[in-house]
Amino acid sequence: MSPPRLLRLVAALAGCAVVACGAPEPSAPQAPAAVTPAEPAPPPPPPPPPLTEDPLRLGAGVTSMWEAMAERLTDAGADCGAAIAAITSVRAEFAEVRAAQAEVAQGDRRAQLDRALDASADRLAASVARLLEAPALTACAHLSSFTSAFDTWSAP
Repeated sequence: MSPPRLLRLVAALAGCAVVACGAPEPSAPQAPAAVTPAEPAPPPPPPPPPLTEDPLRLGAGVTSMWEAMAERLTDAGADCGAAIAAITSVRAEFAEVRAAQAEVAQGDRRAQLDRALDASADRLAASVARLLEAPALTACAHLSSFTSAFDTWSAP
């Protein structure tokens, strides 16, 4: 079928459709949707207690800190500069956890923290094992900057 003939056929079919179906009826105006007053937002939850008063959260933070250290030191490989940077970044990232852990270790809540850490003993043991296998520990042990960074991180 040639293009002019095809166009005439399409035009004829379109005309038949309009005649057969009729012109569309105008739609009736719709009433505006009912506006309901918005419910007030619920109040924000209260802030969590300080880490020193929340042994479960502190225990989770300590576990996360050890996992982060094991991961980053392992990722650093034998690159001592990267290993020192990893220690420094974990130390900064978990400063609040480290401070709370030191405070609790000196106080009468040490037993509460120990019980909280018992819940993640397997994760902690795996992190320590991974950390001890990190190449940086043997590759960088001769550097005072590495041992100083590591000792500063691990001290309470």
